[in-house]
Amino acid sequence: MSDRQFPKGVWFLCIIDSDGQSVPIGDLNLVELLGSSGHYVGAMKFNSDEKTMGTLAGLPFPVKLISYDSENGKIVFQIQGAASIFKPDTNAPYRFYFEGNYDPLTPPFLSGMAKVPMGFGCESGDVGEDGQNLGWMSAGPYPDSSKDPS
Repeated sequence: MSDRQFPKGVWFLCIIDSDGQSVPIGDLNLVELLGSSGHYVGAMKFNSDEKTMGTLAGLPFPVKLISYDSENGKIVFQIQGAASIFKPDTNAPYRFYFEGNYDPLTPPFLSGMAKVPMGFGCESGDVGEDGQNLGWMSAGPYPDSSKDPS
């Protein structure tokens, strides 16, 4: 498949914890700027569950869209500033860095691997460890969230 449109809209984002369970982490809003082909922005609002989100519960953060390839659907983004609040001493590779693919025909439509601080999305963290690689996914944007407002 070629020419996959950018996955704009508000996506319900989950990570897959070390036990293989889906953990909802919040809403990822992806936006393609009007009049500028290939320029994207985003924002993330974390789930309000303090048990799994800790200090990030209910907080919004900007999302840097590092790249999106419309030929193969590869998407790379980073939730900026969240690691500084969740676990300030986290090294760069594990500061909420997400790599994945967008396939508009096969659920989950967005999925990939995330590098997150140790203990994120779990009820308790492993002290002294820096980060973990977890799967992430979204089965689709909220209905009508990708439509242009009229």
